[in-house]
Amino acid sequence: MVDGDDDFDMAVANYGSNDVSIFMNNGDGTFGNAVNYSVGDYSRFVYTADFDNDLDIDVAVANMGSDDVSILMNNGN
Repeated sequence: MVDGDDDFDMAVANYGSNDVSIFMNNGDGTFGNAVNYSVGDYSRFVYTADFDNDLDIDVAVANMGSDDVSILMNNGN
């Protein structure tokens, strides 16, 4: 529900490429092409929540190699 249409979208941490891929649900059992966002080193885990209370789902990525967390704030579009 990254895009607010009540379909579950998918976020995947890409360990080797240090980014996270977001796949938007097409609503028909398929997903669109990946949109990649850079994050820290050796990203491992993804967690979604509304971190800033704006009713948009944001994405947090745990980065094992850089020992930090990247937060991708959803800007609503």
